[in-house]
Amino acid sequence: MARSNRTTTCSSAVARRLGDYAVNRGIPHGALARMASSDGENGRSPEARISVAVACELLEALVDGLEHDLAHVEALREITAHECDAVGLAVRYAPGPHEALDAMLRYSAFFCEAGHFVRGPTGSTVTLDWVDAGAHEGRGARLLTECVLAGLVLALRAAYGSALRLDAVWLAHASPSSSHASALSAWLGCPVMFSSRRSGLAFHESAFDAFVGVRDDVVLRVATRRADELTRGLGATLSIQKKVHELVAMAVRDGRVADLAEPVVAKQLGMSERTLRRALDAHGVTYREVRDTVLRSTADDLLGSQPSLKGVAEVLGFSCSSAFVRAYRRWTGESPIVGRRPSLESLAGACVGT
Repeated sequence: MARSNRTTTCSSAVARRLGDYAVNRGIPHGALARMASSDGENGRSPEARISVAVACELLEALVDGLEHDLAHVEALREITAHECDAVGLAVRYAPGPHEALDAMLRYSAFFCEAGHFVRGPTGSTVTLDWVDAGAHEGRGARLLTECVLAGLVLALRAAYGSALRLDAVWLAHASPSSSHASALSAWLGCPVMFSSRRSGLAFHESAFDAFVGVRDDVVLRVATRRADELTRGLGATLSIQKKVHELVAMAVRDGRVADLAEPVVAKQLGMSERTLRRALDAHGVTYREVRDTVLRSTADDLLGSQPSLKGVAEVLGFSCSSAFVRAYRRWTGESPIVGRRPSLESLAGACVGT
């Protein structure tokens, strides 16, 4: 897939606190100087950003300096407690489940703008997939992905407390060690599956039920204002790509195969095909690449539950199973038989992957 030339970013406020956290523990690092330079250029406003590359260096320095596998997520929990509370309350007191989920996805941009969350297939289990912009690789990027997912879990726990039943977290990267896998699973309170097709998490929608009819307009207004301040201007550059992704995902979930066509999606967005192509091109992607990302993600889910490739092909709008097999090989370099994985229902009782 083509890469965007846009510099993906993280919250300057979060990174500054991570820097202070590291310095207070005797871990100065070159990344801190570059972060300070970024602060000088951007000011110290809530919406200021720093490069993801700098944030990745900082996370590596933190883990190495403290010699602790989970130093990065422990630090995140300590330095974002108030922000997680604000986001959590904005989610908890939303008018309904759909509004709560929208708020959750919108405010997740606070932690990192190197990607965004999208909702997976509907059902009693809510799945949120982390769609990474893919501009950064390596150990620091893996630590950052763990931080992003941990941040969302912290916000969810702030929102729903004991009512939250987290079913599983999955990560596309391999675990550096069995001890890391076990420690992260214990920290998150759910099975963690490494070396997965993608990164994301799943929780039971019963968390929403605990707060149906519970209203506090004053708390909602204050929390929403604070969460809006935290995410002001964030994610805007991803808006078109994200909207296309979500429209395609909804069409697949609802079985509206005809709505996967580019002209239909452009019309839904209120623009011409040409305008849509230009907007996506600005992010270094094409409509087909965004569509195929959704189809591949959905295929991975279906391969764990559908008894036949023909059934998967039909759901995804392919004319026959052989057409689906060719597409899957193009996406992954593997046969869809290799792509079969356990269904979400089996994850809760699964052993921690390594």
